[in-house]
Amino acid sequence: MMRIGNSPSQLTETELRVRAVLNEWDPIGVRDGADNGPVDEYDDLIQPIIDAASSGASSAELAAGLQNVLTTDYGLPSPGSCEGVSTTLLNVLATD
Repeated sequence: MMRIGNSPSQLTETELRVRAVLNEWDPIGVRDGADNGPVDEYDDLIQPIIDAASSGASSAELAAGLQNVLTTDYGLPSPGSCEGVSTTLLNVLATD
């Protein structure tokens, strides 16, 4: 099961790419479709996503993990588009 992690203090290139995908997705709407808002809002998800991908998680498994974290830890009633972003994240991480 995916759990939120600690926010990294200095991000690697891979972590920055994951952060960019998460900020574009912005499931809680803090960035309001623009380049404003906190850039580190989703940093607690970066390492768990990388770990899941490194463990061979499928897109569906990563999406389920994100759905669980967003409903349990972030308190979202029904976050959308976990499937789409999980595919994007796995594609981004596959380039390493």
